[in-house]
Amino acid sequence: MLASEGRTSELRATINTAVSRGLALAIQLYVLDALGDVQVHADAAPVAAQTSADSKAPSFALWLAGEWHARSGDRAGTKSIRDSLAARAARNRTAGIERYVEVLNASLMLLQRDTAAAVARLRAVLDSVPQYDLDWDVGPSLAPDRLLLAQLLLAGRQPREAIRAAAVFDHPVPAVFLPFLPASLELRRQAAEALGEAREAREYADRLVALGATQRLGSVSPTSTPEAP
Repeated sequence: MLASEGRTSELRATINTAVSRGLALAIQLYVLDALGDVQVHADAAPVAAQTSADSKAPSFALWLAGEWHARSGDRAGTKSIRDSLAARAARNRTAGIERYVEVLNASLMLLQRDTAAAVARLRAVLDSVPQYDLDWDVGPSLAPDRLLLAQLLLAGRQPREAIRAAAVFDHPVPAVFLPFLPASLELRRQAAEALGEAREAREYADRLVALGATQRLGSVSPTSTPEAP
């Protein structure tokens, strides 16, 4: 909730308190939140670097680090983590690690400027995500990759498809969707503007204001009064 509302000072205090009290994996929330464009990038960078060098890191943490490297344009770092996860997946086909490998493959395709292949791969993987362990687990929902797909669709001039892809973050679960909600709303606002849907764009803007995430708004001035049809 703190991440979705952009309350980064309180977010840092909460995460750091959790870590100091023994919940060490809470530090990975910095990377997750930064991938949702929450302004904790400076906190996420050392966590991703440390995780990348830890051969015993949990698979979901390695995946987050791989996503971080990919968004930073680090092809070698992304590939190294993809290879590590692929080796784990080969040893344990039942742990769901293969999905992490596949979405990182999509990121590598994107880094090679093959956007069409990246979109196709992301769609294939996200369409096959199982419906268990989604409420509270960090990894199974593949939230960063869902946002990436919506971003690629918008950049590819498919605004209506981008809105459909980003709408998944309106679901009340998984909990890890919350940090991605503001970015998804701003993306949908931009997509609605591209479609000439002024009322729809204002609705997304109003929702951002309600979240307290006004820093994400561009030139739109939200209003609670809808435009007449």
